[in-house]
Amino acid sequence: MLTFSHYLDNKKVLVRKKDIPLARSLIEDAKERMIFSKKIKSDTKYAFEAAYESVRELLDAILAVSGYKSYSHEASIAYLDKYDLSQPTMIHLDNIRKKRNESKYYGAVIDKDEAEADMLFLEKQFNHILSIALSLIDSDV
Repeated sequence: MLTFSHYLDNKKVLVRKKDIPLARSLIEDAKERMIFSKKIKSDTKYAFEAAYESVRELLDAILAVSGYKSYSHEASIAYLDKYDLSQPTMIHLDNIRKKRNESKYYGAVIDKDEAEADMLFLEKQFNHILSIALSLIDSDV
């Protein structure tokens, strides 16, 4: 996995003004999307994609409150290193990103059991990442 500074250096992430309203909006969207993913759990592909997107929106919220705009899902995941998420956790998130891309853009079939395990992982990480985002907003207000 590449470092966040790599994405900054290569203009995949831009420095910008902190945007607390955007971060709050992204958090609300992420919460709704995670609820939606649980409601449609029987449709594995779309539930999996929605669960991933909900976590990605939280990552974008963290970046917004930190003064960044990412044009790379990989960069958003790499930024978590700042918050001491374990390397295995970050690698797992990145692998889920790859699976989601393969399914969404290349027609790859998602294994139902694997997707269900990934969705449980995403739900757990969602709560942890949400707490990071909320604490950043609270400390900035």
